[in-house]
Amino acid sequence: MAKSFGYEAQAKDVDRAKFPTYKPGERCGKCQFFKGTPGEKSGRADCQIYPGYLVNAQGWCASFSPRS
Repeated sequence: MAKSFGYEAQAKDVDRAKFPTYKPGERCGKCQFFKGTPGEKSGRADCQIYPGYLVNAQGWCASFSPRS
């Protein structure tokens, strides 16, 4: 499932041709689905999109939705 959403452990590695919605600065640590500390810059935490898996705070996927 993570591959279908373009998950990359490092946002800098996102294939922008396949995922043109990616914007520099977006990362899991800034996403509403990331269950770690809001704005976290390092480490791993649970993600609502990938139950049972930890995602990297510096990662990214196409489900990115900024925290409000």
